[in-house]
Amino acid sequence: MPIPDFELPIDTSRLIFDDRYMIRVPVIATKTELEMKIFGTVYTGDPDIDKGHMDEWVTVMWSIDRMVENSKKGMGVKVIKFEDSKKIYESIMRHLRAWRNYKEQGININMIPYDDLISLDEFANLIYEYVKYEYIEKPMVIESTIDSYFKELNFINKQNLTNIFSNVPKAKDSWRDDKDITIPTKEDFSKYFKG
Repeated sequence: MPIPDFELPIDTSRLIFDDRYMIRVPVIATKTELEMKIFGTVYTGDPDIDKGHMDEWVTVMWSIDRMVENSKKGMGVKVIKFEDSKKIYESIMRHLRAWRNYKEQGININMIPYDDLISLDEFANLIYEYVKYEYIEKPMVIESTIDSYFKELNFINKQNLTNIFSNVPKAKDSWRDDKDITIPTKEDFSKYFKG
């Protein structure tokens, strides 16, 4: 059987709706509107304690779609493991690319959830500010300047050490100080999904 020359659509919904990540959210974000109406909130009479309770953060395991819904309400999300931030971002981008490809190649494009995809793209913009440095080609440091000076010496004495350290060039604090490094820009999907 011949293999078709077009790319089959990839189901990336598992990445958005099923995979869970450990995050911290405000305690109020864990309650539904119905729960708030029925049970209310904790009220002690002391405004400081009440405000502290409302500002309390709890650890939960949420999927990306729930994080996006929380973000749409204006509530923050704190990802506990930094590696998860990159996974979340890459999962969103993979999902958006799959939908973009479907829109470009699909037949029935009326079923595309445009509003949800725009919300996902906005959430990816927020996350990208934290993970963008992970996408920079970091320069390889082969050996330090001081090591190269020591390799040239046959023996070390007080005079040699004084000469060595006076000639060592100042090292940069970080690879991020390099002006030649460019941070890649995030691919913008909003133009694909705005009607």
